[in-house]
Amino acid sequence: MGRPKVSISVPVYNAENYLRQCLDSLVNQTLQDIEIIIVNDGSTDSSESICNEYAEKDSRVKLISKENGGSASARQVALESSTGEYICACDADDWVEPRMCELLYKKAVETSADIVMCDYVENHSTGKVVNKIYPFNALQGKDILSETLLGHFPHMIWNKIIRRELFINYNLYWENGINHGEDMLMCMKLLNHDVSIAMVSEILYHYRIDKDGNSYTHNITLSTFNQSRKIVEWAESNFDNRKYKKGLTHLWVNLSITGLRVKSDMTSKMYNETVMDALPLDSIMKYEGLTGKGIVALLTKLFGYRFGRIILKQIY
Repeated sequence: MGRPKVSISVPVYNAENYLRQCLDSLVNQTLQDIEIIIVNDGSTDSSESICNEYAEKDSRVKLISKENGGSASARQVALESSTGEYICACDADDWVEPRMCELLYKKAVETSADIVMCDYVENHSTGKVVNKIYPFNALQGKDILSETLLGHFPHMIWNKIIRRELFINYNLYWENGINHGEDMLMCMKLLNHDVSIAMVSEILYHYRIDKDGNSYTHNITLSTFNQSRKIVEWAESNFDNRKYKKGLTHLWVNLSITGLRVKSDMTSKMYNETVMDALPLDSIMKYEGLTGKGIVALLTKLFGYRFGRIILKQIY
């Protein structure tokens, strides 16, 4: 077999409960010409032995084990080890439909697109299922980067295949230590260049949401807040502040909410210096208006950090 059409990266850290479902969905893809790069990021459960089973059975599965360094470092290792025409990502607790790679790659060939994305479904631990359908045609003619900053375009990497040459030509890499919001950062890096995007309007990816799980999303720490802050500061430094003022304000407002959700170690002084001082009152009022997050950010700006935390609990 020559060069794979798609390289699939799978960062793994203590995912023994879900890993077999994930890997089964990958090795059984209808597109056979793929490689699956599993990066065991210092797992302490049985994840590594499960991965070894699949690597021994299927020559397309490559297992790399490393000390724990976080998801970004694992993704970077997989990227550097990949050889496919396109890169695809799959989180170890998620799974994909059998034809995902086939349909996305077929669309890439038909359109010569740099990035091809699909719809996905949220599978909640409660049994709730939410289909996430994107009216991609409605975005035609719009600035995709602007739509991404505003949250209208899905910034996740796992519902897309991406031409591998983009990472090489533009020197794109996963930022070590940015393990919360790393997909958003990479998406912004990609869209900061002239890339073409196509869409397969089918649900092909299953995103597992465990409300009580030990995830970055549901357990905001000062460390994860600081990672999010670095991402917003990167956007502020790399994008035209006049052209993308609305989108950048939206990022700062989201960061203000993240800061209010930090469970410990955040202080009023620290919060003000890292968020509120960079978030002008007129920008909140002009660009966010009376949205839920906009109201919380506005009241926090006016009445302070402690009041903002109280209001956040009341609204959300």
